[in-house]
Amino acid sequence: MDVPYRTKESIRGEIRKLVDPGVYARGFNYYRDGLVGEIELYTVGKPDSVGVRAKVFGTKAYSTSFTFSEQDGILNVRCSCPYEWGYCKHAVALGLKYSSELYGRQGGLASDHSEPAEGVLMRKSGLLDSTDLDMDMFFVDVLKSIKTKREEDPKKEYETAPVGNFFTGTYGSSRFEEKYSLVLSRGYHTGDLRFEITDGKANAYHYGIPYSEILRKEEGNLNEDQKELLEYLDGGRRKGAIDAGTVLELTKKASIGMYWGRKAKSNALRFSEMRPEIKAKIFFKQSMSGAQQGGDLFADNVTLALEGNLGDERSVKMFSSDNWLITIEDNQINMYPSTPLLSGILARMFMGMYEDRMQKGVRRSRWSTRLGEEEIINCKELIRDAGAIFALEHEFSKDLTMHKWENVKPVIVVDFDAQEAKLKVVAMMDYGFEKVDIGTACFRSVKNERTSFQRRFNPSGEKYLIRISKEVIDYALIDAKTELEMFGKLCSDNRFGFSKTLTCKKQGSRQVTSYLENNWPFLKKAGYPIEFVRDEIECATENFKADINVDFNTENDLLAFDFECYCGEDKIGLEDLRKYVEGEGAFLKTGDGRLLKVANREELEKFIHMLESFHKKEGQRFEGKAYHAPELGNVIAESNYYNTRVSEGFRSFMHEAQEGKPVENVKIPEKMGAVLRQYQKEGINWFYFLRKYRFGGILADDMGLGKTLQALLLIDMNREAGKPTIVVCPKTLLFNWQDEATKFFPKLKTLVVDGAPREREGKIKHAAEYDLVVTSFSALKKDADIYAAVALKFNYCIVDEAQYIKNQGTLSAKAVKKIDADYRIAMTGTPLENSISEIWSIFDFVMPGFLGNYSSFKARFENPIMKQSDAEALADLRGKISCFMLRRSKSAVLKELPPKVEQIAHCQLGDHQNILYQEILANTKKEIFDTVKEKGFAKSQIHILAALMKLRQVCNHPALLLKDVNYRKYESAKLDLFMELVDEVMASNRKVLVFSQFTSMLDILAKEMKAKKIEFNYLSGKTHNRKELVDDFNINPDKKVFLISLKAGGTGLNLVSADNVIIFDPWWNPSVENQAIDRAHRIGQKNSVNVYKLVTKGTIEEKILKLQEKKKFLFDNLVDESNDLFKKLTWDEVRELFD
Repeated sequence: MDVPYRTKESIRGEIRKLVDPGVYARGFNYYRDGLVGEIELYTVGKPDSVGVRAKVFGTKAYSTSFTFSEQDGILNVRCSCPYEWGYCKHAVALGLKYSSELYGRQGGLASDHSEPAEGVLMRKSGLLDSTDLDMDMFFVDVLKSIKTKREEDPKKEYETAPVGNFFTGTYGSSRFEEKYSLVLSRGYHTGDLRFEITDGKANAYHYGIPYSEILRKEEGNLNEDQKELLEYLDGGRRKGAIDAGTVLELTKKASIGMYWGRKAKSNALRFSEMRPEIKAKIFFKQSMSGAQQGGDLFADNVTLALEGNLGDERSVKMFSSDNWLITIEDNQINMYPSTPLLSGILARMFMGMYEDRMQKGVRRSRWSTRLGEEEIINCKELIRDAGAIFALEHEFSKDLTMHKWENVKPVIVVDFDAQEAKLKVVAMMDYGFEKVDIGTACFRSVKNERTSFQRRFNPSGEKYLIRISKEVIDYALIDAKTELEMFGKLCSDNRFGFSKTLTCKKQGSRQVTSYLENNWPFLKKAGYPIEFVRDEIECATENFKADINVDFNTENDLLAFDFECYCGEDKIGLEDLRKYVEGEGAFLKTGDGRLLKVANREELEKFIHMLESFHKKEGQRFEGKAYHAPELGNVIAESNYYNTRVSEGFRSFMHEAQEGKPVENVKIPEKMGAVLRQYQKEGINWFYFLRKYRFGGILADDMGLGKTLQALLLIDMNREAGKPTIVVCPKTLLFNWQDEATKFFPKLKTLVVDGAPREREGKIKHAAEYDLVVTSFSALKKDADIYAAVALKFNYCIVDEAQYIKNQGTLSAKAVKKIDADYRIAMTGTPLENSISEIWSIFDFVMPGFLGNYSSFKARFENPIMKQSDAEALADLRGKISCFMLRRSKSAVLKELPPKVEQIAHCQLGDHQNILYQEILANTKKEIFDTVKEKGFAKSQIHILAALMKLRQVCNHPALLLKDVNYRKYESAKLDLFMELVDEVMASNRKVLVFSQFTSMLDILAKEMKAKKIEFNYLSGKTHNRKELVDDFNINPDKKVFLISLKAGGTGLNLVSADNVIIFDPWWNPSVENQAIDRAHRIGQKNSVNVYKLVTKGTIEEKILKLQEKKKFLFDNLVDESNDLFKKLTWDEVRELFD
């Protein structure tokens, strides 16, 4: 079999592939530094293989071996070191030495492994490390010598020869000191001082002689000193430890010649009588240290440097032994007495010079080294030792103290700022002079589902934490065990409040309070000492209280008050209270540093929020408009925590506000007294309460309770020449106001501003001649500039159906707010439809500034109520507006009004209709979900509404969606149910109102009525003769059915002749449905009213009804009115509709 050709380089490449780069680098360093002992080759029983073994010196001597085969390379690696993860650095070092220095010297493997090969013999020369020799000539001489000796004595056992080279010549022929010399050289790889005994002639190349051979041959020629030198060298070689200083001392006694590099006259060495001065310096500087990063500490690097122009490591011959510093300069050997501490540092310094050159190719002239931990903590002794041999400068005080800290302990450090509500809890190890953050020093490791805790900043095995200054060096042993125990205990139990990285930072009142209540008690019991950086966590719980003085001046509409606040017996400043409420402080801090927690925090929050309605003056004085008096009165009247003194004016006002009327009832004209019901008289009293204090208000009575009549009486009783009242209402109600005014107040001069633009302009110019001006929202928007030009000043501005101005940005809202009037009233049965922001917009008309600007209202009320369902914010808002909004329900004030019976009439979709519904549901669901994913929920509203509209159309009748005029070819379960209900009404000779959002559905119903020959009326947005249709329905007994568009006829109609109502398709907004129902269920109705809501089972209509109930709470609690919250639905709620 052909044996593969191998080279030194290929073997090194194989070794590199067997191990990772780090192991290879360390093995290379061992080989380079000469830490591989003498190699022994041995037979392994295979013709192409050889065994290789040697001692490799690391922490101790390790037995390392492997088998080398020309066919397979390095095999069967063994080493006595504890490394268990593959080939170790000792094996790498042995492999590199074998491949570099033995393999190939004899053309491959040795032919007879019982006898050493030439390559083995060559490596046994100590002078191979000499940098001053001509290596090529040296090898030629050696090979010639070996060949001659083999010819003379082929049976000689050369392999037993010790380290040192073979030689020629005879022994014992002259005195030892005349024949032999000691040659000194620098180790090629390590830079240490090497010694060889030679008998070479001057200027000739030579090689060392084995010390044991000289001892044997020259035994009779050696004196005791010479024998002692040889025995030391021989024994040191065998032990692998020769001290240069000892060798030189023995050489001096043995009186033999010394040379540098080779025996030449110019290289002769002698001991110096006068040692030259060497300058040195010890200094330190700050930098981050691995041992101390765990505590964010700064460690100090101490450096010993030799000063002066020493040159680089090639020009300077400087060596360190156990007790000597040795320099060779100008052929003189200088020996400076040293100590083991100093010698170790110098040896590392010299080694560093050579490592830089060997590894990095860097030559440096700066002779310096940083001290290790053990050396730093013995720095005082080092200064003493270095000062004995060097001209030493250092940065330390002459009274430098070494302070070892023994009392190491774990501690919890708490940085608590009660005023700013900031808390930081840190687990630390207190080393006396510094504290180490355990959370930074240690970490959690999870491997194979097993958790362990390790120290992060101890990569080099640092034992000490050290801090250095000129006067003192503080140090302590790192207690890694206790650190890890503390880390594991605190981060493994959530009750202590730490994260997995042992961090605990809290900010804001809620976070801090939660921590102190839920975690702090456990941490206090954990058994660790606790240190506070700022405020201590010890506090008392007290109630907030206030002394308040209130003054109310009705003459100038001014409300003023001042106060002093207390927590327990401690007076507390307003700013501290604000910070506490706003979450910036977890506790209140007294003047003497004590911490207080407010027990009645909700009471304090209500007080602070109330102050937002007023303006702060000097000291603790606040002033504001009279319309804020009810809010102040409610806050202080409903609590026992206020010691209040109020003026008589304020007391009288609060009595009137609570009663909703002036102190004395308003005298109502006798004629109207007989017409008005009691609740309507109370409404007039409420109007006069508002008028007395120049307030505006919202009359929010249920539909059908006579809001118009109450308003007309107010206008009539407060007629003022040249200053009419203006009523703004929907166009459909213009003549309703005129008719009601004519009927009840014939002397009230009424002007309806309607018609063409020029006609309206003429009327407006003569408006001051009337008592009542009635115009529509649409006309007012067009005529706003005319009103401004005429400069009309009105007595009252009354907005009927005020939901028309619920959106603050609409032209209608802006137009009515420009009207110049002394008093403003809004009337609506549905003050809320989509959001409580509508309340703000309406109040912004009746009393500008009352609810603040919109941004503050949104922050204080709208967001908490609408987004967080904040019951407290809802109650505060209701308390603030209650006396300015009067609402009565029919059930509460009309005991004689017949009952209203509402019922859900279900129907089941037929097969064909259901198939169409499911198909539309699937398609629209995918479309909506894709659109929301692409555009986001907020930008998908129009698509969602369109999809829901399609589903509702299918529920009514497929023809609505398919737009097919031939509707009879489709089945409609709801149409069938509707016709059954109509038949029942006809059979009982009663009338019914039918409401639908879809006029296309009403068109189908009209065709069905005609087909059945049922007389009916039809009102939609296109209808112009509304009044005639209403009168005809109420008077004509043959008209049994009134088909009404929900949008066009839901308000402003009196249809009490009907006592049945059918809501064909449930509307999103139940309040709109209620308005429609109130067309029949109102004053004048003598029969109970039956209401049927047609709902298809298992469809979106059922889900909408459930959603309305779910959303009803907030609005029932604010104005006792349900509300359509569709526009405020979340994406999750919309998804429920499609599921």
